[in-house]
Amino acid sequence: KIKEKISPSLKAIISGGAPLCESTLYFFHAIGIYLIQGYGLTETTGILCANSFYFLKPSSVGKPLEGVQIKIAEDKEILTKGEINFNEYWNKPEATQESFTEDGWFKTGDLGELDENNFLSITGRKKDLIVTAGGKKIAPTLIEETVKQSPFIDHVAVFGDKQKWLTALITLNKELVLKYFKQEKMDNSDWTSFVKSKELIDFIEKEISNASKELPEFEKIKKFMILAEPFTNAKDELTHTMKVKRNTILKNYHSEIESMHK
Repeated sequence: KIKEKISPSLKAIISGGAPLCESTLYFFHAIGIYLIQGYGLTETTGILCANSFYFLKPSSVGKPLEGVQIKIAEDKEILTKGEINFNEYWNKPEATQESFTEDGWFKTGDLGELDENNFLSITGRKKDLIVTAGGKKIAPTLIEETVKQSPFIDHVAVFGDKQKWLTALITLNKELVLKYFKQEKMDNSDWTSFVKSKELIDFIEKEISNASKELPEFEKIKKFMILAEPFTNAKDELTHTMKVKRNTILKNYHSEIESMHK
């Protein structure tokens, strides 16, 4: 019935630009619409990898297309080579040189893994990589997307570079939270008090724990703080695709983040 409302003739749709939640993929497959997740960059003139009707791994962005070579560097950065790659940035020779290895592989800036069947999985951005005090290298984006599986959580920003544990700033789906707790629509003052309540903090802690249970211990959030106000584009805390800008958030909430690492 849902597919009939969307489009009876629709066979497949393509997903890209942001990580796809596996439950979303399974939902569309269950109603008869094939959801194909892929990966590419402007510098690769579009798509590098994609799942297909015949080869699918839900947690991946699929296999490299014909003519595309992909390998993983020692630091886990995804490298690619092929005629699909651009040649240079216009009038930016230094940026061009920095973007390629000496033997001609383009540095995507993304971190990933290739499995034994050549399926590529994206684990984060190289520039966002967190190195803990214990030397663990952690891709925070993967943790953030995992925690956001909770419908009550809107955005997550994970921190912990050079620290002993990971911390996070959390913003909530206010409408859903209030509905769950059967609260009347609160004004800003009441909501600000409510996000600091033990009842809500304990509830969100369980949501984070349940979503993170498959993560290794060093990738689990040890301390978090719920913010009353959401991250916004106006404060330059989100990209146009609604991803968190970690450096801006770190600057805006420096004291709050510091307090969680004490």
